[in-house]
Amino acid sequence: MSDLAMLLLFPVGFASIWILNCYLLAELSGWRVLALHFRTDIKPEGRVLRGQVYRVGWVPEQAVTKLMVTPQGLYLTPIFLVRPGRRPLLIPWEDLNEVSPYRGLFGGSYRLNVEGVRGIVVGRKAFADMAQYLPPPLDLAGAALDSDWESYRSKRRRAVLMFLGLLPLLAAGSFLGMFFPRLDPLIIVLALSAYWITTGLLILRVLLWRCPRCHEVFSMSGRWFGWTPLTRACVHCGLPKFANEDPNPAG
Repeated sequence: MSDLAMLLLFPVGFASIWILNCYLLAELSGWRVLALHFRTDIKPEGRVLRGQVYRVGWVPEQAVTKLMVTPQGLYLTPIFLVRPGRRPLLIPWEDLNEVSPYRGLFGGSYRLNVEGVRGIVVGRKAFADMAQYLPPPLDLAGAALDSDWESYRSKRRRAVLMFLGLLPLLAAGSFLGMFFPRLDPLIIVLALSAYWITTGLLILRVLLWRCPRCHEVFSMSGRWFGWTPLTRACVHCGLPKFANEDPNPAG
């Protein structure tokens, strides 16, 4: 196959992978489940808020979903680039039956529970607009712990996915070198090195994750030694991994 044919096929392949990825994320986030109940083809009137949806289900995001607060419900629509697999939604307020504070990378956020997904996390600005339609946030004793464990699971998933992607990336590098012999090998080496470094940093974040109760490294009792990655409880304070509530709260 000639270089010209490969160059012509590359945009088609890239677009196909992008669309497939959009559908996969829509499935993982629960968006497609929500669309079965709350899909709408009518755009309501209201102020559009961007960058205020931080997570849909298990999938974190930023500036991907636009949000609108209306008397009829919460209107969510994706930006054009990620629209495959995601239809606009209008979720009635009565279906957002539980609100709880969410402690993540973005301070002052709230999780809205809705049938079909684990929760929709929104920012403070969006919550201020919709507070009049929602029940008051729950002050759950385990809300903070639950958020911390969810953050840990998210970090672990990213590290595992990046690690599993090493072999396909090496295969892709070999493919490019084979079909594009004029391509500078340094470019491939730099791309692979950047991927390796990113993967290593993600794994390191998981290994050095701190206990949500005592804030020490969960699985390491010493500075260089005493590391027990398979421990089921904090080596410092004994908090069980993935505990929904503190079994021995202070005071």
